[in-house]
Amino acid sequence: GKLVADDEDSYRYLAESIRKHPPQEELAEMMREAGFTDVRYRNLTGGIVAIHSGVHGPASRGTRTGESSEATRAGTRGAPDA
Repeated sequence: GKLVADDEDSYRYLAESIRKHPPQEELAEMMREAGFTDVRYRNLTGGIVAIHSGVHGPASRGTRTGESSEATRAGTRGAPDA
């Protein structure tokens, strides 16, 4: 980092955060344990980057994808899907 950007601390932070971040399946399991369903991930650039997604809130409560469970409990509805 120091040779490329003259910013050694930022690159040290980046390396440390990568080392501490859980592997894809472990993060997916953490999401499931937190109440997310339909948890998926997609590896990009050979697994260097992954996009995780999931749905939070039980479908039996009427929660739609993209709508928070708080909004459903409050009786408000999001805009109709386009």
